[in-house]
Amino acid sequence: MESNQSHWKEMSKIDLSTKNIESLNHLSELLPKLKELNLNNNLLRYLTGTSASLTTLQVRGNRLTSLTSFAHLPNLEYLDISQNRIETLTDLHRLEHLREVFADDNLIACCYNVLRVPGLVKLSLRKNKLKSVDFESCDLRRLELLDLSENKIELIENVERLIALKALNLDHNLLRSFSVTTNMPQLTCLRVCYNKLSELDVSSFPSLRLLWVDENRLKEIKRFETLAFLETFSARDQKGGQMYLSLKHLRDFKHIYLSGNPIKTLEPIIDFYKLEYLELAAAQIKELPHKLNHVCPSIIVLILSYNELRDLTSLRKMKRLRRLFLEGNRIYDYMAFSEVLKTLPKLKYLDTRNNPFSSNFYPTIPAVASSLVHQNSYAMHRVPEEEMEWDRRDEDFKQNLEDQWFVKRCFYRYDVFRRCPNIEWLDGSSIDPKEKELGSNLLNVDTAKILKSA
Repeated sequence: MESNQSHWKEMSKIDLSTKNIESLNHLSELLPKLKELNLNNNLLRYLTGTSASLTTLQVRGNRLTSLTSFAHLPNLEYLDISQNRIETLTDLHRLEHLREVFADDNLIACCYNVLRVPGLVKLSLRKNKLKSVDFESCDLRRLELLDLSENKIELIENVERLIALKALNLDHNLLRSFSVTTNMPQLTCLRVCYNKLSELDVSSFPSLRLLWVDENRLKEIKRFETLAFLETFSARDQKGGQMYLSLKHLRDFKHIYLSGNPIKTLEPIIDFYKLEYLELAAAQIKELPHKLNHVCPSIIVLILSYNELRDLTSLRKMKRLRRLFLEGNRIYDYMAFSEVLKTLPKLKYLDTRNNPFSSNFYPTIPAVASSLVHQNSYAMHRVPEEEMEWDRRDEDFKQNLEDQWFVKRCFYRYDVFRRCPNIEWLDGSSIDPKEKELGSNLLNVDTAKILKSA
């Protein structure tokens, strides 16, 4: 830096990320009015030299340790010290203006000091070494967001002391129990996925709108009927045996994720008028409720992969349905299914791979694992890298496909294009507009005979 540039004296914001900076000596002299400073991804061990005027400091991905002091930064409001080597947060409690602290991916085993910052609104300590957290003597009366996911927490106590808390994330810990002694009326989002919970009483969270409890050992969620405002509920892959759920308590939800549980039947299911997203993959379902479009008229996304479905007549006339995933079922009769498809005018995504009628059309894909990785297995569409890999495998497979199966595959795909004119993604990959165009010319022949012979 050249100090003769006078405009630096007036600068309030600067980005010095990824510059291999090891020291900040004299920075406050060069930039005395600096308020926002980005030092991400450098080689810093200390922050000596930063200006006391700073209100926003980003210093993730450096070499900070517990010896790093923040006491000379009394005006800090936003602090990101993620991806460093910090074991304890020593003097943050002295920064009375702090509103947001992000200290993810460190070595923090004790967070006592940061629990005494009364103005804190957001606190994230994800991916650290915490084993227990007690809020008994905390002073976090304004805290709204708390993320303690990906630690090793076995015990968490006195959460009810966080009277303003709206969102709590405890995913990927070692909790065997979680409870509070008084109501938390402000809490709207609770995540306790990937723990060891065998029971959960939700009566102390009357305002919940989102509840995620995937990969626990729950057999029942107590006082579920008290959640009058819940919109999103996810309880995938419970390991403690069959979980009891009364369907009538789910009828006002917008999003339901129950994959990996032996649901077996959806009867009785009535008046699910608000339901937009339903995920029931690997749920041992053999039949769908009659006239699903009447009881669930608002469904936009329906994920039924890896079940035992043969007859899909119940899906007729689901006029809002845009995404339908049926991978790994027992669909033999494509012609009957195609009659259903033509009644789904808004369908854009369809997956029918690993069914008897389509088994020779595509390369094999792994059967669903016993412990499902849902963010990949049931994603609405795969990440670009996975789709590219599938496209490569599919292209190789297609080149070696026998002529009769190649023709049948083509006519199957073209028939889907014809019946679902808005389709954009089919069986693992996005549709090339040229393929659609070619299909419209070839469907002048007797499609039905060819497809029936498949």
